[in-house]
Amino acid sequence: MSLDIYLEKKESGKVTESNQHSVEHDGLNGSWETQKLWIRNSSPSYYYEDVKIILDIPDAPVKPNVSPKGIIYQLVEGDIEPTVLEWKSLPYHNDIDIGDIGSSDSADTSTYYPFWLRTYVPGATAVGRIQEASLKIEAIQNAI
Repeated sequence: MSLDIYLEKKESGKVTESNQHSVEHDGLNGSWETQKLWIRNSSPSYYYEDVKIILDIPDAPVKPNVSPKGIIYQLVEGDIEPTVLEWKSLPYHNDIDIGDIGSSDSADTSTYYPFWLRTYVPGATAVGRIQEASLKIEAIQNAI
């Protein structure tokens, strides 16, 4: 699959092993952090239908994806950051539908589709690096 997530709206912003998404939180008091990310098709040979970004917490004891550490994740599609009230109306640990990227006429390798990831780490969280969740892309791949 040639759909990738980007930390910046440029080719060098692609998420890789050496360029991963990370945010810093106030583990003592608890904090919310919000980051704008993008998804883009990098292959002129394919277009994608029904693109979804799925939040995955492999060690979650309960589905849908309840964080064992009490961390809250939210996703929302769009270019403009939601307001605090809009974030409050969104479910936790949700997936988002991006729709189609490209069509049978064109792969669309130039558009970066924006979305937002909001993360909450509760107070009294142990200091250290937490890697409990990942974003996965699900889509139907079609050849041009």
